[in-house]
Amino acid sequence: MAKNHSIELLEQGEIPERYQRNIGTIGIDGQLRLLKAKVAVVGAGGLGGSIIELLARQGVGYLRVIDGDGFAAHNLNRQLLATEENLGVNKAKAAALRVAAINSDVEVESIPQMLAEENAEHLLQGMDIIVDALDTISSRLLVSRVTRKLKIALVHGAIAGFTGQVTTLLADDI
Repeated sequence: MAKNHSIELLEQGEIPERYQRNIGTIGIDGQLRLLKAKVAVVGAGGLGGSIIELLARQGVGYLRVIDGDGFAAHNLNRQLLATEENLGVNKAKAAALRVAAINSDVEVESIPQMLAEENAEHLLQGMDIIVDALDTISSRLLVSRVTRKLKIALVHGAIAGFTGQVTTLLADDI
């Protein structure tokens, strides 16, 4: 991950305007940690798209977005990244374009494929945190197994209608 201008400014005690409102909550050290963090988001649909948008706005420095699905018309009412213009476009690629439009401090790696037994370990290694924004039990169990093996913190989220849940498994607790 290349060092960006905002990191340099924060290390000198200067706060880039885009992060000024973050500093009262997380401080300069917290913002630096975010900008240096590597997060993989598995699933870029309804939940994942919202998470990706918020992580980019907060200044998480590196996002690896993994999703092999494309947007369809039935996604338009509930998936933040879905637009009429990107129907048929891979969700991970659309997420990378959206992040680039939001925050140039954030480097995005788009992985336009589904997470599977054959690629999961390779795709998740090297990350600080993995976010599970998936919609099937088998995929969730795969992510859980691989993060446990790699000793990477896992944030699991799920939504159904207007109900949601979130839990975090820290690497030291796995």
